[in-house]
Amino acid sequence: MLLLRLCAKVLIWLTFIATVVLIAVIGGLLFSKSMSDEVDDGDKLNYKIFAIICWAVDLIILLIIFCICSDIQLGVAIVEAAAMFTFSNCTVLFVPIVMIILTCGYIVYWIACTIYVYSIGDITQYGGTPFASVEWETATHNLWYYQLVALVWIVAFLLAVEQFIIACLLYTSDAADE
Repeated sequence: MLLLRLCAKVLIWLTFIATVVLIAVIGGLLFSKSMSDEVDDGDKLNYKIFAIICWAVDLIILLIIFCICSDIQLGVAIVEAAAMFTFSNCTVLFVPIVMIILTCGYIVYWIACTIYVYSIGDITQYGGTPFASVEWETATHNLWYYQLVALVWIVAFLLAVEQFIIACLLYTSDAADE
């Protein structure tokens, strides 16, 4: 965590620079491929178009980076503060692990319930095949949609509980005073 706190600014800016350079290099490789004699004339045009698209996207990303430079500095400061908090409160690292276990447990429960819901209905067999199909009623369709919404809703709730616990730990910690 100490390394992250000390190197956060360098790592973030190196990531931005590497992204811009990588996209420019990809554009250059595509353009050099379009100039090669091994490529058909139709493919040469496609390579040139993709190279120009890469360079245009690269220019847009570069302009966005310049426009949000102060926001990036704020993000760097937030990362440094988060690293200080995590370094002083190592127990906060267990919160995501516990929440992942709870979420996986809920997903296993949801799969079991969904299999049960899927099996509700009249079983019909078509022709001489060994496979059957389950015919659902309207209530079963509604229950399936209820199950699907419940999955998304409860997983989002568990993520919100995790964020709330970490925020409470931050608020009550001594590192918040620094």
